Amino acid sequence: MTSGYYKGQRGWRVGLLILVGFYGVCLGHPFAGGDGSLADPYRIATAAQLRAIGSSVDFLDKHFVLISDIDLQSQTAQCGPYVTGQAFEGWLDGRGHLIKGLRILGPPGQGCLGLFGRIGGSAVILDLHIDGSIESAAGKEVGLLAGISEGHIIGCSASGRVSGNTFVGLLVGSQSGGSILYCHANGLVKGGSGVGRSDRSQRGHRGLCMLCSRQGLWAIQRRHLLYRLLQPDRLGKLLVLPG
Repeated sequence: MTSGYYKGQRGWRVGLLILVGFYGVCLGHPFAGGDGSLADPYRIATAAQLRAIGSSVDFLDKHFVLISDIDLQSQTAQCGPYVTGQAFEGWLDGRGHLIKGLRILGPPGQGCLGLFGRIGGSAVILDLHIDGSIESAAGKEVGLLAGISEGHIIGCSASGRVSGNTFVGLLVGSQSGGSILYCHANGLVKGGSGVGRSDRSQRGHRGLCMLCSRQGLWAIQRRHLLYRLLQPDRLGKLLVLPG
């Protein structure tokens, strides 16, 4: 015999699930809120929402913000980039949050391995921290944040282990154009050629690297420095402002 209390409790739970489902349908996207604009970026709170960035080409040039740390340790090891699809061309503001437990086991010779396979020239990644590992025999363009970056990476860090063959780095495998500013990386990198360049001096690349280090963290007052450093102008380009 079922008590009236249990029936009421079950009804309350079913009602809550219906409400949550209805709210998700009303949003029209898989994220925790926002509309993808600079003023109201899509909000990311879970691993599924992070992965959803690459679920549609319509999301790849939008604005995103993390609202919590994300633990990927329960996820099955990936054989390619965690965020699949074409190059990311939007803004991702980590708000100082950590993505931990990233694991990628790349097939031999595969390129563009990382949280993002490729970060495009219009992309900006701010204040995001990643801890994880990538193992790729004879892989090329391997980095925890991105295999290849042509965009702007500011105030980010990477820690863990990365292995590959050519253009291997903890934060970014290969940086061409764009910039890496106020970042640091700490961990173990194994490879054949072009190892660690993106994390240290950008030697051999055309990108700008400023105030970066392999160990230690540059202090960043995000409200006073980060947004003063880069601001979108009316044409959507980036203006470097005095610190």
